[in-house]
Amino acid sequence: MFATVAVWARRHWLMVLTGGALLAFVGVHIVWYTHPSDVKSVEDLQARLNTGQPVIVEYYSNL
Repeated sequence: MFATVAVWARRHWLMVLTGGALLAFVGVHIVWYTHPSDVKSVEDLQARLNTGQPVIVEYYSNL
């Protein structure tokens, strides 16, 4: 079984390389995906910014 898979992979090395690159891209996207914020209003943002603790603000725009 393994021998036939290895022979197929050697014959179709470009397809294996492309599939591996696609899987790597999907994996990186899942790990580094920017999740939606739990800040629901401007007042909520102001309250979080005025707590006296450091805050990281990340702005994202599709434009």
